[in-house]
Amino acid sequence: MTKKRFSLALNIEISQIMIIVALLIIPSAILLGILGYLAFFNYIPGYEWLMVIPLVTGLSGFLLKRAIYEWWIGRHPEGLSGMEIDILDKHFPYYRRLGAEHKVEFEKRVSVFREQKKFQMRSAEKIPGDIQLLVSASAIQFTMGFPFEKEFFPKLAAVILFPRTFITPEMSHQLHSVEVNREIFDCLLIAVNMFVPGLKNPKEYYDSALYGFAKLFKLQHNIQDSEIPYDREKLIYELHQNRAFNPNYIFSYTALKEYELFEMCSEQFFALPQLMKDNMPAVYEYLVKIYNQDPLSYTSPAVQETENKAVSTDEN
Repeated sequence: MTKKRFSLALNIEISQIMIIVALLIIPSAILLGILGYLAFFNYIPGYEWLMVIPLVTGLSGFLLKRAIYEWWIGRHPEGLSGMEIDILDKHFPYYRRLGAEHKVEFEKRVSVFREQKKFQMRSAEKIPGDIQLLVSASAIQFTMGFPFEKEFFPKLAAVILFPRTFITPEMSHQLHSVEVNREIFDCLLIAVNMFVPGLKNPKEYYDSALYGFAKLFKLQHNIQDSEIPYDREKLIYELHQNRAFNPNYIFSYTALKEYELFEMCSEQFFALPQLMKDNMPAVYEYLVKIYNQDPLSYTSPAVQETENKAVSTDEN
């Protein structure tokens, strides 16, 4: 089936799901209105409780609408176009290193993530498709060690993209390029003008998307910087020494006054895995266990899969 036909079939089936949901909501609303009218004028004394039935049915349909849609998308992801796959192959080293089977899984997950999360672009009418794709790919590499995961970063509601560095009401004292805002629900804010250089040249710039998703992962799993098996001051020194960065450089990205060491380590773990493994092997192995994957295992990143293949080879 061609992508165009698949997309058409998917849209038709999603429309059918929405029609089924509407068939629950609309009759329930009508019935509730009728029962409410009868109860108001005391035509059904003692049976006012019947209004609960259409109320519950209608609310259930409304509340489950998004869940049904996400469940369907998770089971039947639309997939990526040939152009999008070419973009990943050209600009996303993590994807390029994967084996064929895991590339397919990666593509499916990127497609699902884009459907599950709301993307917004501030100060622009349209989100550049390649940026949305690459930010989604940045998120998905965190998940590849968990093969049975179906919802990615479940508490993340939206990714807000800014053309340039920005300020927010919560962090208005300095322009910055990455922020996790949790005022109402979790939102990841990223400045595109700093994200792109970090993706292209990680030895010269931080990757702000990796940093942001590392922070979300840390919050989701309640990880503390103190759990990293390394002396704090030595860790700070070596993280900067590895890339010859000024110790204050990270603060131009975060607008914070304190180092977020798990985020900094995770960013380097995915952006420059060989560099971290060579210079900080203990930290590297700690993160391999945390993320259940080894980015340097080029064809199959998940640790469990790699170990199972090794055992199978030994048995043979």
